[in-house]
Amino acid sequence: MKNISFLLLFLLPLPLHSVNAKPDSLQNALIVHIEKDDTANILSSYYALAMELRKENSYHEVSKILYSALEYAGHTYYKLYFLNMLGQAYIDMGDYDSAMVQYNKLLRAGEIARNQQYQGFALNNIGYIYYQNDNLEKAFEYHQKALMARIETKDEKRIGSSYNNIGLIYFHQDSLSLSLEYYNKALEMFRNAGYARGESNVLNNIGNVYLERKQFTQALDYHRQSLAIRKQDGDLRGIAESYKNLAKIHIRIDDYQQAEAIIDKGLKVAEEISSRPQIKEFYFQLFELSKQKGDHEQALLNFMRYTQIKDSLVSIESKNKIAELEIQYETEKKEQQIELLDRDNRLKQQKLNSRTYLLVAAVILIILIILVFMLFSRQNRLKSQLSLEQGKQRLLRSQMNPHFMYNALSAIQNFILQNNPMDSVTYISEFSGLMRLVLEGSRSEMVTVSDDLKLVSSYLKLQQLRFDNSFQYQVSVTDDILPDMLKIPPMLSQPFIENAVEHGMRNMPPGEGRIEVIYSKAENALQVQVIDNGPGIAHAMNTNAISHKSLATTITNERIENIRKTLGINIFMEITDNNGNGTKVVFLIPQKAKLK
Repeated sequence: MKNISFLLLFLLPLPLHSVNAKPDSLQNALIVHIEKDDTANILSSYYALAMELRKENSYHEVSKILYSALEYAGHTYYKLYFLNMLGQAYIDMGDYDSAMVQYNKLLRAGEIARNQQYQGFALNNIGYIYYQNDNLEKAFEYHQKALMARIETKDEKRIGSSYNNIGLIYFHQDSLSLSLEYYNKALEMFRNAGYARGESNVLNNIGNVYLERKQFTQALDYHRQSLAIRKQDGDLRGIAESYKNLAKIHIRIDDYQQAEAIIDKGLKVAEEISSRPQIKEFYFQLFELSKQKGDHEQALLNFMRYTQIKDSLVSIESKNKIAELEIQYETEKKEQQIELLDRDNRLKQQKLNSRTYLLVAAVILIILIILVFMLFSRQNRLKSQLSLEQGKQRLLRSQMNPHFMYNALSAIQNFILQNNPMDSVTYISEFSGLMRLVLEGSRSEMVTVSDDLKLVSSYLKLQQLRFDNSFQYQVSVTDDILPDMLKIPPMLSQPFIENAVEHGMRNMPPGEGRIEVIYSKAENALQVQVIDNGPGIAHAMNTNAISHKSLATTITNERIENIRKTLGINIFMEITDNNGNGTKVVFLIPQKAKLK
C-alpha cells in the first residue's frame, strides 16, 4: 500500500462543557449530572470527556465512554455524533472490523433521520476501511456515494474530503494525472473552508504523486508544506506521517544522514502517541536504511523490532488461528514420537492402515463430488442472478423511452391539427429514424460512441423540431478518441439531455438556448459532457424542475450501479453548475481499448 492520507471527518457539536477541561473534572461533572438525571448535560459531558481523552490518545477509554453515552443518547441527534466518534476511535486503534460495524449503524441511523451529512460521514469512512483492506472497487463505490451526498449539502470541507479520497483511488491505480486533478480540487475546497488539517493531508498526497514521478524536489517541497501546517495544527499523528514520507525521499536520493535524523524525530513522535502502526513503519525504514549503508548487524536488529511490532498488531482472530496451528503441530509431533516408540506395533497394523487409507480416499472422493455439485449449483445461481441484473438494466433503459415518445406523438398530432403536412412528414421521418436507433440500442449492453452519437443527435434534432428551432445544439467528438472502437452504455446521457431541453430551454428567449454534448478523452476513460446555458441547478432547486432532475439522477444512478454489477465497469458521474451559466453533467467511463 502506498503512503497516503485519507480524510475521516466527523462533525463536532457545541457541548455545554469546555473540551479543554481536565478529564478528572469532566468525570466529576458527569457524575453530578447523572445524579440529577440531567440528560442534556449528561450527553454534553460524555462528548467533552471523549474528546479530551482522544486528545490524549486514550482510544480504549474513548470507546468505553462512548458506549456508555449511547445508552443515554437513545434516538436523539447525539446518537449520530457518538456512533461517528466510536467508529473513528476504532479506526485510531486499527480495529477496522469494529469500525465497520459502527459506521454501518451510523449509515442506517442517518438514513432514518434523513441526515445527508452523517450519511456522507458513514459512506466516506466505510470507503476508507475498504481501501485499508485493499478492496479498491468497494472503496471507489462508497467514496463516489459519499461525494454525491456531500454535493447536495454544499459543505466544502466534506466535498474536499471526498475529492481527496477519490484522488487516492486513482493514485493507487497509477492514474497520476487524474489523481493530481482531484487532489487540486480538494486543496481548493479546504483552503476556501479554512480547514488546515485537510489542507496538510492533501499537500502530503500531492507530494506522494511527485515522489512517484521521481520529481524529488517538488515532493520535498509539498511534504515540508504539509509538515509545517501539521506542526501548527498540533496534529501529532500527521507530523509522524510527514517525517516518514520525508525520510523516504531522502533514502531515495541517498541522503542517508538526513534520512536517519528525520526517522529519529518521527519515531519519537509515534512513540509519544503510542501509534504502533507508525512505529512499525519507522523501524522498517531504519531496516532499509541500515541495509543501504551496509550495516547488516543493525539492519537485523531493526528488522527484528519491526517484525515484533508487526506481530503484535495481528488481530485476535489471526492469533487464534496461529494458536490452532501450533496445537496441531504439537499434536503431530507427539504422534510422531509415539510412532517411533511403537514401530513394531505399526508394522502389524499396516493392513489396517491400508484399509483406513482406502476409507479416507472414499470419504475425500465423496466430499469432492459434493463440492463439485455445490459449485455447479452456485454457478447456475450466479447465472440466474446475472440474468436478473441484466433484466433490471433493460427495464431501466425502457423507463427512459415512453416519456419522450409521448411528447413526440403529441407534436405530430399538433402539426396535423395545424394542417402542416410537410412538418408532419419531416417529424415522422425523424421520429421513425430515432425509434430504429433506440430499438437497436436496447438489444445491447454497450454500443460504440459512433452509434450513441447518432442516437443523441437524432434525439436533439427531433426535440429542436418539436420546439420550433427555439434552441441550438452541437454534438461533437474530440480528435483524441476513436469513436468506432470505444464503448458506452446506450442512452446514458439521455435523461439529462431531456432535462436540458424540457427545463433548461423552456423559458429561454428564442434562439438563445444552447445544448452541447461532447465526447472526449480523460486519462484511460471516455468523458461525456452534457452542457446547457439554462437557469442551472440553483434555479431548479426553487422550482418543480428539481423533481424531474432527481428522477433523472435516480434512474441513471441505478443504471450505473447495475452496470457495475453486471459488467464490472465503475462509471463516475458529477452534476455541477456550469460556472453560474447553466448545468454541466460529466460522465467518466473507463475503457479497456486504447482511446487513440
